[in-house]
Amino acid sequence: MKKYAALLLILLVALMALLARGRPGSPTTPILGNAAPSDVPSQPGRPLPPVVNPPQKPATASVLIGSARSLIDVINVQESAKDATCWTTVRLMDSHFANRRINERIAIAKIDACKRLVYALWRKASQGASAALARDRILDALPVAERTAVTQMTAAVPTYGDEPVCSVMKRDYHRITENKRYVYSITADAIAGTGLFAGRPIDICPLSDPALETMAAAA
Repeated sequence: MKKYAALLLILLVALMALLARGRPGSPTTPILGNAAPSDVPSQPGRPLPPVVNPPQKPATASVLIGSARSLIDVINVQESAKDATCWTTVRLMDSHFANRRINERIAIAKIDACKRLVYALWRKASQGASAALARDRILDALPVAERTAVTQMTAAVPTYGDEPVCSVMKRDYHRITENKRYVYSITADAIAGTGLFAGRPIDICPLSDPALETMAAAA
C-alpha cells in the first residue's frame, strides 16, 4: 500500500503538470460545488478490452435499479450519522495527503480514474458468475496486497496497517461515502446505458451487501 500511495502521488503531480500547460481553446473548468462521483460523467478513455469470461447471468437494468435504491439508503444512513458529505471536505483530504493543492480538473480526473478502477474490479469479479456476487468474489479479484488490506479494513474490528501515512489514508477514506458513490455511479451508467456502458451491454453482476462493503473498501 505504501507503493500505491507513492504511485498515486506521482500520478497527481503528473496530471497537475500536464493540465497546468493548458491547451489553446480549452474550455474553462466549471465550478462543481458539492458534486459527487455520481454527478461527474465518465470522460472518454481507452476502449475497454473484451471480457475473457463474461458473466453467465449479468445484472439487468431492473435489478440494478433496486440495487441503486438500496445503495442510496446506505449512503443516506452513513452520511446522516457521521460522514463528511461535501465536495470541499473530500478534496481537502486529497490535497492533504498529496501535500499540494489540487484543482478541480485534477479532482475530476482522479474521480474518473478511481471509478474506472472500481469498474475493472467489479467486471473481473463478475467473470463467469451467475448470481449476485459474494464477498469472496471481490476479494479473489484483488491483488494479494490489496486483498489483505481490504480484509483488515472490513473485519469486525477494522485495522488499517502500521505504515503511518497509508494507515491514516485508508482509515479516513474508508469512513466517507465517496467510495460507495463510485459504485452508485457505475450502477447508474449501467442502468442508463451511458458513460462506461455507452453502446455496450451490462457485463457486471449485482452485489450482495457484504460484497458492496468489500467493494467500497477496495475503492
